[in-house]
Amino acid sequence: SAAVVRATRGGATRYRTKPPNRVMALMFLILLSLLALSAVAVPHFNVDLDVDPEERWREVILYYKDLGAIEAMTRRDQEHPMASPPPEVQRNWNEIVQSQLDEDFEGEVRGWLKYGGFNVTREWLFTITAQYEMNYPGFCSGLLAAMPNGTVVHGRNMDYPLSIEINGKPVGYPELSVDVTFLRSGQPLMTSVTWPGQLGIHTAMRFDGWTFEQNTRRLGDDLRLNTAAGQNGGRIFQLLARRIMEREPDFETAVQ
Repeated sequence: SAAVVRATRGGATRYRTKPPNRVMALMFLILLSLLALSAVAVPHFNVDLDVDPEERWREVILYYKDLGAIEAMTRRDQEHPMASPPPEVQRNWNEIVQSQLDEDFEGEVRGWLKYGGFNVTREWLFTITAQYEMNYPGFCSGLLAAMPNGTVVHGRNMDYPLSIEINGKPVGYPELSVDVTFLRSGQPLMTSVTWPGQLGIHTAMRFDGWTFEQNTRRLGDDLRLNTAAGQNGGRIFQLLARRIMEREPDFETAVQ
């Protein structure tokens, strides 16, 4: 299920809540300090929504290209299952994703093809976009917690076990994550944790608005059910969540 919570420009909002005991509060503050230290190394980029869609992700794409991530993740002999889903699954989800791309997303796809190089294809981008729905949902964990002063903190770890090799070194999603701030009219609109090939959002916050996180877990034959739903109008969460966060400033409207 997805977690949604109000947020402010500082990343939190105040609620009336009973303060936790002192030991728990101390442990939580230590955790926050460790997270702050680890966050220093995360690269940051601005993505301007007023720029042509084909050009707005250029710096992010070139960063991943220079890092070697795009070459490694699109390598034909790569063993990770998202690199090569069964042909029938790929065909079905190519059609589903394509049907949900508006003109703006289409421009961003063209940008990835233009600047990504190596083996970047529409099919690869579509697989990244629909990876939850295509039955690879063992992703991460989230945390909603209240500090003693009533501030609510929304956090997410990054423990998904992707492992690729870049320059002889094993690298996973923690090393591949970047922090993207989306701009509109020159002002920060929202921020998102972003991975290579990502078009939508899975972990994001609208400034002075609300936050979003997706952590779906397996419930059964979800690939078959998700495919049927997608073919009958079901929406891919990454694309839908990004559009809602771009358009809806307040928590209540976003939930609806």
